[in-house]
Amino acid sequence: MQSTALVVLVALLNREGDTESAQALLAACNATLGEGRCELQATTEVPEAVRAQVTWLEGELGADIQVLLGDPPLQRTLRFKKEDPRVERWRAVGLIIATLTEVRRTELVESQVLVEGRVEEVPVMPALPESPPAPPASGVIPSTPAPTVASTSWARWWELGAAASPALGGARGQAGAWVGLRQQLGALPVLGVFEAGWGAGLAEPDGVEVRALWVATGLGAFLSRGGWRPRVRAELVGERRSASIDEGGTGAHGSGFRAVVGGRVGAELLSPTWSRLGVLLGAEATVAARTDILVRGEPVAPVPAFRLGLRAGVFLGP
Repeated sequence: MQSTALVVLVALLNREGDTESAQALLAACNATLGEGRCELQATTEVPEAVRAQVTWLEGELGADIQVLLGDPPLQRTLRFKKEDPRVERWRAVGLIIATLTEVRRTELVESQVLVEGRVEEVPVMPALPESPPAPPASGVIPSTPAPTVASTSWARWWELGAAASPALGGARGQAGAWVGLRQQLGALPVLGVFEAGWGAGLAEPDGVEVRALWVATGLGAFLSRGGWRPRVRAELVGERRSASIDEGGTGAHGSGFRAVVGGRVGAELLSPTWSRLGVLLGAEATVAARTDILVRGEPVAPVPAFRLGLRAGVFLGP
């Protein structure tokens, strides 16, 4: 393998590429690469290019870097401090991509031997430098290299929280809890949404108890950078709303339920993460057909056509 100009295509597996930070990564990579150029994979496709993959960890407090040139791939994991400027973290990643590319290119050139008048490449197990070059960002500590292939999984959030709705349309207010999963779909900032929850009516002096179980699924969108990050969602919601009556000393008892299908839209703000943990605050609106829950043939609890809600919770994120 001769020392020729290479094209290094960088894939940002869980971040957007059209940002100032991504351009800083490319600039650092190009400045460090001996012969060749670095470009984003999303904007360029070169069949003979070297592939590099970057996965940001723990809210950009770490980065896993893979350079897929030769076998096995070269890998580094960088760790940063919270006070390190964001653009310097990205520059450090670009520097490491170029450095690993040069290390592997040198190994491949030196491993060539002349056999019967032709050049053949002899596979070698690469020996990485004991100490990688120090990137420009302060506090960057490279980890022990591991010849693993970068994960292609996308961002995922596991969530748990509480929700409350005020009294509207003759219905009681409601409080409850929910659990949810948000999964990034591909490289775009689009989410698949799944959620399940339970709620109970508030202020029940007349002996009528109202309960609700629901599941929801839909799509959402999010911003992958910044401090408090916004997120929106649109969902299809299925509910089982039930009511029961206990008339005190008379011993009279009855119950009934309604299955309700509707739509829900919501928005949340997600906090910065600490060891992947964060908090979220949000609001939502639900629309469904107006109906009543019947007990012994009598309407005892209305299901309004429009409901508002607030929610707060914690999440485990990327």
